[in-house]
Amino acid sequence: MSHIRVLASDEYEGRGPGTHGEDLSINYIADQFKKIGLAPGNTDGTYFQKVPLVGIATQQNAEMKVKASGKEIKLRFSEDFVARSVRVTQKTGFDADMVFVGYGVVAPEYGWDDYKGMDVRGKVLLMLVNDPAVPDPKNPAKLDQKMFKGRAMTYYGRWTYKYEIAAEKGAAGILLFTSGITRQTRARPVTRGKWPAG
Repeated sequence: MSHIRVLASDEYEGRGPGTHGEDLSINYIADQFKKIGLAPGNTDGTYFQKVPLVGIATQQNAEMKVKASGKEIKLRFSEDFVARSVRVTQKTGFDADMVFVGYGVVAPEYGWDDYKGMDVRGKVLLMLVNDPAVPDPKNPAKLDQKMFKGRAMTYYGRWTYKYEIAAEKGAAGILLFTSGITRQTRARPVTRGKWPAG
């Protein structure tokens, strides 16, 4: 238990990869190996294996510019949008036509296809989060339980599905829009103050 107390202490700063806390952690563990007489396992005589590591962070002063109907709108990171990329590049961005695709769902079992008749290859998709909200025909104040399981979240409502279908359709990118609230966060704001800084 004493080792856990040490590694979990504030001094180790969470032990995140590529941080000072990681250096403290791996050196602590190597020292413990030495104390119990465990021989290094690497061919270079150390306890450490070199692993390439890349960190990706969105600059906090990032902005997005959108041109529509001859007007330019500037959006501020964290205030108006959050963004991330898994591309290992110094800088990323896009300049492409955008097209609105509703919820971006293709669900044959529900007779639903937001892409019907659309060619979205090379375009940035504007898409709503969650499942399509289909009112109950008997009570429009409620969601239809037969369509996307009513208030329950289906895979179609998850961000991962939306990324996958956009890639499958050949889109250049995707912008998910929220009203600031999603089913996943249960009335918690999605953007401001809820997105990791780096």
